[in-house]
Order: sequence, then structure tokens, then C-alpha cells
Amino acid sequence: MLKRTFIHPILFALFPVLFLYAQNATEMRIGEIFLPIFLAAILAALIYFGLRFVVREPDKRAMLSSLILLSFFSYGHFISFLDKSDFIRHNHHLASYLFVILLATLSYGLIKFLRKRKKKLVGVTVFLNRTALILVLIQLAVAATTIFGRDNISKTDLELSTEFTASENLPDIYYIILDGYGRADILKEQYNYDNSEFLNGLKELGFFIADSSYSNYCATVQSLASSLNFDYLHTLAKFDSEAFDRTPLSKMMINNRLFPFLKKFGYKSVSFESGHTPAHLDKVDYYFHPGATLSEFQNILINTTPIFHLLNISRSQFAMHRTRISYLIDKIPDLNYISSPKIVFGHLISPHPPFVFGENGEPKQRSWPFAFSDGDHYTIQGGTKEEYISGYRGQLKYISKQILSMIKKIIANSENDPIIIIQGDHGPGSELFWQSLPNTNIKERFSILNAYYLPGLKNKELLTADLSPVNSFRLILREYFRADLELLDNHQYFTTRTRPYKFLEVTRELP
Repeated sequence: MLKRTFIHPILFALFPVLFLYAQNATEMRIGEIFLPIFLAAILAALIYFGLRFVVREPDKRAMLSSLILLSFFSYGHFISFLDKSDFIRHNHHLASYLFVILLATLSYGLIKFLRKRKKKLVGVTVFLNRTALILVLIQLAVAATTIFGRDNISKTDLELSTEFTASENLPDIYYIILDGYGRADILKEQYNYDNSEFLNGLKELGFFIADSSYSNYCATVQSLASSLNFDYLHTLAKFDSEAFDRTPLSKMMINNRLFPFLKKFGYKSVSFESGHTPAHLDKVDYYFHPGATLSEFQNILINTTPIFHLLNISRSQFAMHRTRISYLIDKIPDLNYISSPKIVFGHLISPHPPFVFGENGEPKQRSWPFAFSDGDHYTIQGGTKEEYISGYRGQLKYISKQILSMIKKIIANSENDPIIIIQGDHGPGSELFWQSLPNTNIKERFSILNAYYLPGLKNKELLTADLSPVNSFRLILREYFRADLELLDNHQYFTTRTRPYKFLEVTRELP
């Protein structure tokens, strides 16, 4: 079969998709690969049949098809390698021209060789088929090992005792996460930005600002899994500190304690697509997304190909992200058709990279591929610390104006005064090193915006300057729903990118 069947072009087309998934299976959902796999197979077929006018013999045509397909999916890696040169980085299209010249030269040489070769390439076909099949099987094995080897993390049960009975005037609850939004003192010290206009605007509306607040964790999924379950992760479940699969954290976030508790009192849950798949809270009553968008996995896959240059899709990727952010900001105040009470969760990946807005809302985009890279991953991808600070500052200024306007509309459109939390899941990352705690500026990474609109709160002494996210819903459920919950002591934990469950406590190291 391997002698007569030319399956290697399709297998080589599937290999990059499966390889990327296998490398990211710890935080991606398997459903994200189905469309790319289908499109890759179609691409392989189109190239193979399209080359019949160049090379007639099927075996030789298959060989040329495989070269083109492997080159197609290697483009992004080739560009990234050349981008290490400052000259190439500032003359980005030169890398594309070099790639095209290299591929054209290889293709021409191969075509010339194949036309001279009169015999069938049986041995080569068998070798390519076997090689491609082995590569695909290895990726399937790696992915399967990750998927089926996951620990079934089960949260410790928490039966909240309460004497509260539902009334007709329960407040809507809005939990707004502004990804990477830093605290005022950090913005002043490191970003040369005075955020008093935004904060004073919130205070005028009646918000309390916890101006000494730190996040409890340094990364998004850990932070949200903790805050939505109102407890520390190591208390919620037992984790293998050497494990690297983030999927259990994502599941803990999706299957959180908060929503089921509120559902007992008639609350409907509402969430929005953020673009960051591991943090998608999609098991809700109402899930909104702004039409056709690309997932984080699909963005990364496109960036390995010349598509983002040939079709200028990099601009489309930045535009899609702008649309996603604007859609959430515009839609949240306009949810009155969903009857109260409701819990609304909105996660904006902003002011976190990518920086897609300037300070006046003007479109921004880089010449290199779209990505959510933060910290030293941002610089590895080609950015500089100065570009990070400038891009972050501009985007934060614009987003702050939009959020303030959004909050005013929410309050104005609410029949009953709502509960609103506006919170950074962690701070900025201009001095974050994912694999190195000693090199990371933990004050920058853990210092967050943390603002509360809590109408009718009686025990205002609970609103302390150092209130942290783990206590946000403990306070709300205790004071508004009479839940038997005590506030926890504040603790902060750093985790590296490859060891998301190895919680390194840094509480005493923070000022």
C-alpha cells in the first residue's frame, strides 16, 4: 500500500496542525483542531492536483507537493529565526523575499531533477509515506498522552450555609476582568502614567478602590480559578507540583462555585468570548461572541504560514481583537432584555498585549505576527521593553475611558443598583520572566486595579486597601447573601509557565 499510495502530502499537511496541538494540548481544546485539519487536507489536495500541469507523474507530483506543504507551514519559523537579526527585524519584508527565493530555488531544482528522472520513485514514495505517517502518529500519541493522562482534579466540596431567601430586588452582578491592569502607583512609577482621572471617575460613581491590592496569582487562569471559587488553589484541590497541564485549572474556572450558588436564587449566568481559550467561561446561560473570530490556537497556526503576509491577515487578526474588545464594552450595558437577577462575567484581554489600540482608540498593529505574548515572551517574539511600556500605556489610556463610559451606562440602565467589580487578574509584565522568579519584578506583576461598587453595604470596614481577589466574592456572598464565609488572609503565589501548580509564595517579598 505504501508503494502505490501517495498519502504523504496529506500527512505532511496534517503534521504541523497536530504538532502545534500536541505542544499546546495542555491549554487548548481539542475541538479547535477540527477546522484546521480539514482545511489542511483540502490545501494538500489542491496543491497536488494543481501541480499536474507542472509534473504529470503522480509520485513525482506528490514529492513536490510535500516540499511545498512543509515549506508553507515552516514559513513562520523561518521568519522568527531571521528576526533575531536587528537588520531583518527592521526590514521585515526582506525575510519574506528571502523565503520566497529559497522556496523557488528548491522547487525549481526539484522539478528539474524529477523531469530528468524517468523511473518511478517507489523507494522515495515509501520513505516519505512512512516518515509522514510516523510523524503524525507521534503527535497523536503525545496529544493522547496529555489528554488521557490528565489528573481528574476534583474541588473540595463547599456547602455554603445561608439563611438568605430570594427577593424580587436581587442586584445584578458584574465581574469585569481587565487583563493585566496595574495599580495606580505601578503605572506612575514604571509607565509614567497618572491614572487619577479614571480612578476619580470611578470614585465619583461610588466605587471603592483597594489601592494597595495585589493579585493572588501571577497568571490569568490561576487567578480566575481562585477568585471564582473564592479560595486558594492548593486548598481547593490537590495538585502535582510537577504537572504542566493547565486544563484542570480551566475546568475549575468553568465549573466554579460562584455560579451554582447564585443560581439557587434565580441568577442567570452571562459570559463573553475573550479570545483566550483556557479562560472561556462558556458553560453559561448566555454566551456572546462577535461573530467570526480566530481562537488563540488558530492565530498561532496561521502565524506559522505565509497567510498572514500574503493575504495581509495579520491586520485582520489585530482587527478581530479590536472588534472583540469593543463588542464586549458595547454589549454589556445593553443586557436589559435578560431578566434580572444575572451574573455577568466579562474578560477583556486589555491593556494586556497585543496592543491594538492607541491612546485615542486609533488602530495599532505590529509588523510581526499577532499573539497574546506577555512578559519575556513579548521580547522573545521581537518586541522591546520600551515598546511594551509605550503600547501598554496607550492602550490602557483608551480602555480606561471606554470602561468608565461602560460602567456609567450599566448603572444608568439598571433598574436596581448593581454590584460591580472591576479587577485586574494580574498586573503588567514589562519585567516578567515566566521561568524566573528572581528576575521578575513581582511588585509590578502582582499590583492590580481592584474596584468595587457595592450599594447598600453595611459593614464598610470590610473594604480594606489590601483586599485581594480571593476575598471579592467571599465578601459579597457573606454581606449580600448571608453566606457563612470568613475573609481569608492575603497570600500571593508565583508560578512559572511550565509548572503552573508549583506555588511559590511571595507574600513577604511584596512591600
